[in-house]
Amino acid sequence: MNEPDVLYLPHESKGSTRVFKLIGPKDSIKLKIARQGNAVQYRGDGVYELNGKGIKWKRDKKYVLKDYLWDRIGATFSLTRGKWFEKLLNDIEIKVPDRITYDETDGELSLEIEGELDVYTVVKRRKEQAKLRSELFKSATTKSCSICGHEMPVDFLITSHIKMRSKATRDERLDKNIVLPMCNFGCDALFEKGIIGVIGGQIVRIKRDPITPHFDLIVKNLIGRPHNENPLTHKYFDWHFDFHNQKYNANA
Repeated sequence: MNEPDVLYLPHESKGSTRVFKLIGPKDSIKLKIARQGNAVQYRGDGVYELNGKGIKWKRDKKYVLKDYLWDRIGATFSLTRGKWFEKLLNDIEIKVPDRITYDETDGELSLEIEGELDVYTVVKRRKEQAKLRSELFKSATTKSCSICGHEMPVDFLITSHIKMRSKATRDERLDKNIVLPMCNFGCDALFEKGIIGVIGGQIVRIKRDPITPHFDLIVKNLIGRPHNENPLTHKYFDWHFDFHNQKYNANA
């Protein structure tokens, strides 16, 4: 059985316990999942099990969880039960069925989507991000973008990672020197995608594809601008340049 489109809608979260509403094609149920030491305990509409031990009953019928979900809501999971629990407890992914149809009448294209347009989602949050942003901007209301140099309200500046956070160690992620303010009028995206970088105290071009004349002009206006580097950021800028330069040359 493959995992079809199912909406995992959290109802509440208390400590290590989460209660989900699982919505499938046939029906919906509530499933409560909790950690008990090294074990995982779950309950759901008449079923009970502790870490694979014991028997789950539903109307005098024995179930394994996969079969129970398939029978009850018309959907189940393709992972092992343990990995599925870990996914729900630690890295929740909300899967929302997309039932979208297009109706083209008299040259007009209309989009039809079944159900509510607003859905609940759950995402991971970077615990250190707020601290880094607070350290970067403090009580300032305006600050200069570290790439284009234009001063603007902090609401339009992003706490940008010089070294990709996904590639950084835990200590690097907690280092206040790994981030700089970059505006969301293009500088953050140009740097993040490796179009530009910083080497030797000035902005340089890494990826050389012009794409469009206007895009090329925007990039050229930044190239050669002096960048007042904090010496503690050198290693992160060097990593950024090497990573994107190697990636660009490998695909050239």
